[in-house]
Amino acid sequence: MIPSTFAENLDKSRYEAFEYVLETAIQKCLEVYKREINNQIKGEPAMVLSADTVIVSYTGEIMEKPRSEEGHLAMLKALRDGPPHKV
Repeated sequence: MIPSTFAENLDKSRYEAFEYVLETAIQKCLEVYKREINNQIKGEPAMVLSADTVIVSYTGEIMEKPRSEEGHLAMLKALRDGPPHKV
C-alpha cells in the first residue's frame, strides 16, 4: 500500500457529502499515480485504488479528522451525545 499525502482541504461548501468523498478519493488517487508513474523499481502502477471516509452530521456538515486531541474529544462527544449522523 502506498499512502497518499493529499491534504483533505477541498472547499466543503462546494460539495454534497457524496461528491466531496468522491472528489477527495479521486485527488488521492491522482496524487499517488503521478508519484508512482515513473517508479524505476516497481514500474508504472497497473491499478491504483483510493477511498475516503467522512462523517456527516445530522445538519449535513462534513466532519473530517480532527487536528488536535481537544478536537478529537469534542467530535467524539458530539457524535456520542448528538443526533444521528452518517459515515
